[in-house]
Amino acid sequence: MTSTPPKDCPGSDADAPPVRPSPRGRRWTLWASGGLILLLSLVGYGHLLTPGHVPFNRYSDFIAQHLTTKTVLYESLRAGRGIPFWRNDQLSGYVALANPQAAYTYPLHFLFYLVPPLAALGATDYLHFVVAGVVFYVLGGVLELGPWPRLFMAAAGMFNFKLLMATFAGWTTVVPVIVWIPALLAATLHAVKRPGPGAAAVLALVGGLCLHCGQIQLLYYFAWFAVAYAVVAMVPQVQRGQWGAAGRRIRWLGVGGVVAIGLATYLLLPMAVSAMQSTRTGVSYRFFLAGRSLKLAHLLTFLYPHALGTPLDNSYAATELWEDVAYFGVLPFGLAIVGMVCGRQRGLVRFLTACFVISVILAFDTPILRAVYQVVPGFRLFRIPQRYLFLSSTFGICLAGVGLEHVMVALPRGRSWPWWAGGAMAAAATVLLAAEGTYYARRYLTMAPQSSALPSNELKEFFAADPSLYRVASLGRPTLNAGWLAPLGIQSISGYDPFNYRHYMRYLDLMQVGQVSSSTARNWLEIRNVARFDMLDALNVKYFVSPTRLVFPDDTFQWLATFRGAPVFVFYQGIAHWDLNVYRNSRFLERARWADELIGVADEATMAARTQEYDLRRCTMVLAGAAGPIASTASDGDRLEMTHWQPGRMRLATHNAAQRFLVVSEVWDPGWRARIDGAPAWVYLTNMTMLGLAVPPGDHQVVLEYVPPHWAAGCGISIAAAAAVVLLAGLAGVRGVGSWTVAASQAAGGDPSKRR
Repeated sequence: MTSTPPKDCPGSDADAPPVRPSPRGRRWTLWASGGLILLLSLVGYGHLLTPGHVPFNRYSDFIAQHLTTKTVLYESLRAGRGIPFWRNDQLSGYVALANPQAAYTYPLHFLFYLVPPLAALGATDYLHFVVAGVVFYVLGGVLELGPWPRLFMAAAGMFNFKLLMATFAGWTTVVPVIVWIPALLAATLHAVKRPGPGAAAVLALVGGLCLHCGQIQLLYYFAWFAVAYAVVAMVPQVQRGQWGAAGRRIRWLGVGGVVAIGLATYLLLPMAVSAMQSTRTGVSYRFFLAGRSLKLAHLLTFLYPHALGTPLDNSYAATELWEDVAYFGVLPFGLAIVGMVCGRQRGLVRFLTACFVISVILAFDTPILRAVYQVVPGFRLFRIPQRYLFLSSTFGICLAGVGLEHVMVALPRGRSWPWWAGGAMAAAATVLLAAEGTYYARRYLTMAPQSSALPSNELKEFFAADPSLYRVASLGRPTLNAGWLAPLGIQSISGYDPFNYRHYMRYLDLMQVGQVSSSTARNWLEIRNVARFDMLDALNVKYFVSPTRLVFPDDTFQWLATFRGAPVFVFYQGIAHWDLNVYRNSRFLERARWADELIGVADEATMAARTQEYDLRRCTMVLAGAAGPIASTASDGDRLEMTHWQPGRMRLATHNAAQRFLVVSEVWDPGWRARIDGAPAWVYLTNMTMLGLAVPPGDHQVVLEYVPPHWAAGCGISIAAAAAVVLLAGLAGVRGVGSWTVAASQAAGGDPSKRR
């Protein structure tokens, strides 16, 4: 492998034609580089492929959250129901496919379709490390670096400590976007440099893939840098009056961006609708900071990841080092400084330097960050600005590749290394980087038997013995680990998800404290107290689980059993064993039931206020303003039977002499649809968070089904976007053939335009 000196590097000839290897040499270089990347990945991360084992630690979001999410997917596919739209394992039901945390259609999560989640995790993590290496290698090529700097960038991306720590934290939906953002950077740079249908197609594909990853925050941050680069790159053209060239860049960049969004529109449309109901629409700056911010001392972590401690031995005070650490390798960091200095004459290097500095500044709580939080649209929907450091590592690795190229080809005062020295130096740097990465990978990504991550639990057998449809409430966060709910076959009213419903959180707050409190965004919804047992009953809660023996205000809860030494997962502490007591609620209300007394209200605030005054076992609050007045008249002989149920779909057979109002304790979302004997019916927001339906007299078949909002329109747009990618690729192919024909004719001394 040889390296071509940058044009502004000492000892290079800016006017000399570039040295291009032969096609055979390029193929050999690509195969050799690919083989080395695969070899390094096996050395560093091969242990992730250990059969019967899974990456496991006490800080893992996979164990606390994503395990149940992927189990919902796997079991739905195995049952022949396809990708789930709705799930019932936690939070009394909420969106599945359209939840950003699900990533059900992200291509590199295909193993979760085929095998149980615990068996798929290690191989999926390994695959992403390999892809990270390949992506950075491609990015180095777009930066026009030689093979050795590209290989070094591949190793730096694969062993990026930030990526490793995200994997350690079990961030199943964050790791993919960290991996693919360098590819999006490469596609953006390519589209600006060589605008056209081919570049637009590549940008659309990579952008669409990123939108499927499930973590929008980093993608949102990167989008602002991409837009800034496109603007900066067009300024010289505008100054020279080259409006056509500038317009061409804008046109093809716009086409690529619009088609990328189109590819994911079937997800983005329902996500946008659900976001209107999310607690994230009313966050505070304190929530945005997650209660802490970086200090100047955190800059030391650019040089050593454990400068302020590590969660491995509890020496890092804030625990979440994966959020705060800036380290992406001391060798890449040093070479990045070299790249900033030696490559400062190149516009792209200056831009990457600016991106690196700005991303670091925005990771700190400063007046600049506060101003951006207040002014920039959409910025406050996310949290933990320290995540900008993930972008810093990407920009830093790019600059490190530039720095290595400078170091390889030249010495001070215009002198050059011997022909073999540069390659040897780059090879040594790559080996050292891989050795350090392997050391940290073995320390942080420890493997454990799958039974350690999901111990056998007697509670599963206990609840499986009751075939009826019901929910379970648990006292305290660890009692029923949210990540174990679907594997244990439990439908819980609490849970862990950053994108929870605002109206459901208000309901739980009222249930626990007896009054409506200000609902701020929270990731965890846990039961600490019950002040309104009627609201607990209305959620179809048949069983209550507690680590302590409880005394209830009446005899409606009967103690059934105590499970001695039951395994629990205490987030940030690990597996523990507690005695768990199970109680049965004799007054729980069925999942679907007739309402007795109806109280119509005009808005959600009034509904919450009236709910404080009435018992939900007897009264039903209905948001009736949108569809007019309703009534419910009970008669002897009225019947209601649920004939079919699955998450997101239920069928009921009803018989009623007069109009009745049906209450279903599923969480309301705009995507719920109802049909009575095949005819559409209005779905009411009921009891602050539930579904309601007016059923006319007679015998009827009632079907309630959740379909993501604007599903048909979103799928149509995504199909059209996929067709647009094919069209762009075809157009690029035609243009490429035409350019090749002209070039071949000119080389032969002919002009094809004059041929007949």
